[in-house]
Amino acid sequence: MRLLSDDRFQGIGIWGLGGVGKTTMVTVSKNLDMKRLQTQIALRLNLETKMEESVERMALRLQQRLMNEEKYLLILDDVWQKLDLDSLGVPQPDVHKGSKIILTTRFMEVCRKMMTGVEVKVDVLNDEEAWQLFSQKAGDVAHLEGTKPFAEAIARECCRLPLAIIIVGATMRRKTKVEL
Repeated sequence: MRLLSDDRFQGIGIWGLGGVGKTTMVTVSKNLDMKRLQTQIALRLNLETKMEESVERMALRLQQRLMNEEKYLLILDDVWQKLDLDSLGVPQPDVHKGSKIILTTRFMEVCRKMMTGVEVKVDVLNDEEAWQLFSQKAGDVAHLEGTKPFAEAIARECCRLPLAIIIVGATMRRKTKVEL
């Protein structure tokens, strides 16, 4: 949140392994579909979309709409390669003062190519944090005398990735016996 209020940074890159907890708002993904991405942005701006409209025309309309805003925050999740903001229809934040673009990616290089002003690496949890999250999601079963060693081993197999820990821990919740 501190970075969002810091006027020195218009672009913020958040990067780390899949499953470490990067936020999802607008999903870009590996297979970039410019039209679909434009449509997602237009819908959030309450801007009418037309199926027959070209990518170029939609980019122009998006840019005009965003320039009319006092400022905007655009969050792009799961960016795999440099995204041409002009072709998308998003004004550069340094031109539109007060606006911010946050992107999440698995690759620091994408942050650099997108010229983010600051990069934040999201790392895996440490062992203690991983166990606390797992035991919270798994509940009492994680602490039972007969199951605790298995629960600890399962938590380690999640490689300290929050998403994996949450899913596996929740699956163990209310289990009364260990099945191998």
